Amino acid sequence: MRLGLDKSKDEVHGFYVDPGTFTVIEDSNDAGVGFSQISIEIPNNGDGAILVPKKDKLLQMLPEQKDIIERFCI
Repeated sequence: MRLGLDKSKDEVHGFYVDPGTFTVIEDSNDAGVGFSQISIEIPNNGDGAILVPKKDKLLQMLPEQKDIIERFCI
């Protein structure tokens, strides 16, 4: 999904993410001007802490996404 204002680049102004969906955000470095909005329900543990699986767990859960996980996880 590419966020932005340029429809010729298939950009969208915003989108909704289904609960349970893992997301990653990357800057396109195109120096564009505009805004975007992402609406997402982030799971927490009841205390407000955001729950994010560790890299090794993500690799186990989503082996077909290994390239993306390796690229964005620390």
